[in-house]
Order: sequence, then structure tokens, then C-alpha cells
Amino acid sequence: MVRHIMMWKVRDGEQDADGILRLVKRELEGLYGRVEGMKNIRVSIHPYPSSSADAMVECVFDNEESFAAYKAHPAHIAVANKYIRPYMEERLSFDSEI
Repeated sequence: MVRHIMMWKVRDGEQDADGILRLVKRELEGLYGRVEGMKNIRVSIHPYPSSSADAMVECVFDNEESFAAYKAHPAHIAVANKYIRPYMEERLSFDSEI
């Protein structure tokens, strides 16, 4: 299995950061069941003050093939292009076998 973790920071000066984060959560979690081999997806948007990121997504996939299918899936690309890339200034990822 593959664990995929992403973290983002909302761009400084973004007027409606909370609204953007709620949309990111809704849209990413809405991908569950649309990509074969995705075991789960969880989006966290309420970090502790000690955190340096505003949002985190954690997904688990059956294997590298299902992870690759997720990354290339049109619905995933659409969410990233509409709700993430325009509003986030920092991005970190961590992928591992579990």
C-alpha cells in the first residue's frame, strides 16, 4: 500500500482563507470512490497554532498503480487546478510504502 500526504499553506493576503480551506476539504474528500484502489482520504483544515501548514490531505492506495491513477485522474486534476493551485503558496508532499 502507498500513503500519500500533502500539506499546503494558503497564500498571504487571501481574503477568504477559511472558505477556501472548506472547499478544498469538500472537493478532495469528494474524490473518494472515484479512483479505483483508493482506500481512504482525509483532509484536515483545523491545525493547531503550532502548525506551519493550513491544510493536510492523507490518502492510502492499494499500490503504486492506483496512486498513479489518482494523480492522473481528471477529477483530481480539476480539484487541484480550481481549488488548490490558485490559492496555495507552499506545498509539501510525502509518499511512502506502508
